[in-house]
Amino acid sequence: MNNELRAGYPPTLRVHGELVPVVGTESLTDSEISGLILSILTPVQKSVLENNFELDFAIPFQNKARFRVNVFKEQGHLGVSLRLIPLLIPAMESLGLPPVVSKLTSLRQGLVLVTGPTGHGKSTTLAAMINQINMERDIAKLVQDNISMKKEKIEYEIEKLIRAYDPCMSCASHFLKVNWM
Repeated sequence: MNNELRAGYPPTLRVHGELVPVVGTESLTDSEISGLILSILTPVQKSVLENNFELDFAIPFQNKARFRVNVFKEQGHLGVSLRLIPLLIPAMESLGLPPVVSKLTSLRQGLVLVTGPTGHGKSTTLAAMINQINMERDIAKLVQDNISMKKEKIEYEIEKLIRAYDPCMSCASHFLKVNWM
């Protein structure tokens, strides 16, 4: 589910690929949106936004889910898009993927690309694949195999792999964390 806030528009939700205004809400002002956005940013995040006109990060929601957040400047106004990311990573079998995708998790070398449009399950597929690898392989072997991935958005966390790479959990943002950024 996507939620979008832009000045001059009511809050919207993405339903079946279309942005639909939330019933019973009014258009938001630039100052309302800026206030909401800036209230959740750290000083470092504010600086990144000011320099890059865009910022991606995640925020937890009551230990039930996380939101992937994309803050952007458009025509001089701040806007934000939020995507709900469940804490539980779905099993490969529950995603309705072809069986060959599950077989990719047993590969010891090669390059696997997962591509597609926004909101069609790329990150969920990757998280499920890595979670399956996590369950089927020994962590020491994973580190030895030098599995890595490139992802720009923050999404899922796979606890066992994070701890294997960084037991104190302080700087495990580049390896098999699936909590990318």
